[in-house]
Amino acid sequence: MRQFLRSLKDLFLPPICICCHQCVVEESQGSVELICKECCEQYFESERRCKDRCTFCGFPIAVYMDSPTAPPFTCLECRQWGFQFSATHYLGGYKGRLKELVLQAKMKSGSPVGFALGQAIGVRLPTRMPDVVIPVPMHWRRKVMRQQTTAEVIALGIRSQIASPVTLETQSIRASRVTQKQGMLSPEKRRENVRDAFRVIKSQVISGRRVLLVDDVMTTGATLDELTNLLLVHGARDVEVAVVCRAGG
Repeated sequence: MRQFLRSLKDLFLPPICICCHQCVVEESQGSVELICKECCEQYFESERRCKDRCTFCGFPIAVYMDSPTAPPFTCLECRQWGFQFSATHYLGGYKGRLKELVLQAKMKSGSPVGFALGQAIGVRLPTRMPDVVIPVPMHWRRKVMRQQTTAEVIALGIRSQIASPVTLETQSIRASRVTQKQGMLSPEKRRENVRDAFRVIKSQVISGRRVLLVDDVMTTGATLDELTNLLLVHGARDVEVAVVCRAGG
């Protein structure tokens, strides 16, 4: 019955693509409800293009792997900082139309955009699914005027595309203090800024589980790496990262 009502709604009120503002006439593999197949192909990086990026953090590197059996490559940032998360999932670089969509998602009315971007990440996740999805937490002083953060909305979109049972946890980790805005800080200062800035509230939902950390943009990876270390200390089996954009490319 629910599927019939949805089909009826789509017939008279078809969904509009948030990128090109045209009707999404059909859903197909690799597309999501509010982003048409053509825009997914145009704005989101394909698997082949992603091979030109660092295997672990997604930073662009001047290496082109023509062979599918080529070994993984890591960028200088990974070698310098030694990120503890095991993989990074992203839609593309922080530029052009994708950057515009992220900025729209951050607006008060941007939840549908953030949710659609989360769906786009979700349909591209590999077969090894997480047990727990955790959005990067925001300190309550910054969240007081919001019902949900951008990271939480993106995480909801990701979870909607995962067939297996997965827990969305928004209360298991909290920001324990207000940090400076990361935008104008150097990589070293960013790491100092977020050091010991989070605490685990419910370690029982983390211990022994595969965790997917979610944020909108990854720049230096300082915040995500700090959270990863915290999760691993509290017993997480594995931590991967999912963001809409990987800045720097």
